[in-house]
Amino acid sequence: IETLDHFEVTDTRLNRALTQAKFVSSVTEADKIIKSNGVSVFVVPSGEEVALTGPAHKLAAGDYIVRAGKKYRFVSVQVNAST
Repeated sequence: IETLDHFEVTDTRLNRALTQAKFVSSVTEADKIIKSNGVSVFVVPSGEEVALTGPAHKLAAGDYIVRAGKKYRFVSVQVNAST
């Protein structure tokens, strides 16, 4: 985990979290990669994979290892009242 890039995101929606964590440059690009099953999300520290429901899947506050394509990043989701 220490060797992965760390990002804090404030939007709990998966497609926007991918954009905030700089996996992709746009929400549309995030939607495409999610719909093509190119994204996996794992809870830290248990390693349990999150069952994704679609691009707007809401992540709970917490820490995750996210894989999009061949990129892996450590992502901390911070709950924001506006999401």
